[in-house]
Amino acid sequence: MIGLITALARDAELRQVFRERFIDPHKESLRQVFERAVIRGEVAEDRNLDLLVSLLPALAIHHLLTSGEIPEAQFDRAGGERRHPAPGHRPLRVSDI
Repeated sequence: MIGLITALARDAELRQVFRERFIDPHKESLRQVFERAVIRGEVAEDRNLDLLVSLLPALAIHHLLTSGEIPEAQFDRAGGERRHPAPGHRPLRVSDI
């Protein structure tokens, strides 16, 4: 992963291909996840969803690079929605950060 990041920083063509094949196809579905979170009140309406869409993958990559572990999430594969939290816990809100 570190080698890929280094190569992406130095090679504009590789960055373009990586963006087109890996990043862009997932942006709209991730944005929809955040839009549904706004509807549920988990994300404030005034948040910049484009920024959130770009930050979430960055945080996941950062976690992978610093811990060596793939971040775990409990998402329903069909709908992309986070499963209900355990009793007594509420979902993490962007405003908590």
